[in-house]
Amino acid sequence: MQAAAVSLAQWQLHVDAMNQLVADEITFAQATAFWEQTRVQAADNVTAFTEADSGYVASDPSCPTPVVPDGIVVDTGALTACEDGIEVRDQALDAARVSIRTWHHHVIDMDLLRAGKLSPELALELWRRYWRQGVEELAAYREQLGLAEQESCAGA
Repeated sequence: MQAAAVSLAQWQLHVDAMNQLVADEITFAQATAFWEQTRVQAADNVTAFTEADSGYVASDPSCPTPVVPDGIVVDTGALTACEDGIEVRDQALDAARVSIRTWHHHVIDMDLLRAGKLSPELALELWRRYWRQGVEELAAYREQLGLAEQESCAGA
């Protein structure tokens, strides 16, 4: 979640600059300065998330299931809370994966544009699509993150 937050903070700033630009709240020069700032280590931060996420998935997170002899009644509230916590965090990670995938595509496109391997016209067309997707995907991520932050594994 921490690696997602770093990468998605950059993407949020990038998208916010465009939102402010189209609302005439900032100039193109100011938006460009924000965009340049968000490019710094963007690919590295996407990679850091991908690696952390792969490690998380490979760890197969689950809750310890108690071994209970027949006839013994136990409070399963802590187990239920743990399972709910994993589920809600996994949903937040799913939303992060979607949004970071879009950000990653845009980062690649920015690099291709700088290298002269992508026309400005196509780059602009792609950016408009990524920007709109970004607005929606980041909102979905923030919603899921809010739910994850409310969930506790401490038990009922």
